[in-house]
Amino acid sequence: VNVNTARWISSDDNKKLEEFKSKMRNNLALDHAGDLAYVAPSRVNLTMTQERWPEIEFLATREHGDYETD
Repeated sequence: VNVNTARWISSDDNKKLEEFKSKMRNNLALDHAGDLAYVAPSRVNLTMTQERWPEIEFLATREHGDYETD
């Protein structure tokens, strides 16, 4: 797997988020807390994806919550 960077994703537009998840499924992963992240193979790929999907928010950082660990 070729990974340059990852960004957590979110959107207020559920329809666009579902479309993004469907079309970009090969570049999506869940983090340890189950939050969805976009995995970009290059900075250029990330920039192009952000430009093509303005309805999707790409977050470089996330707040740490109270995650349960087993």
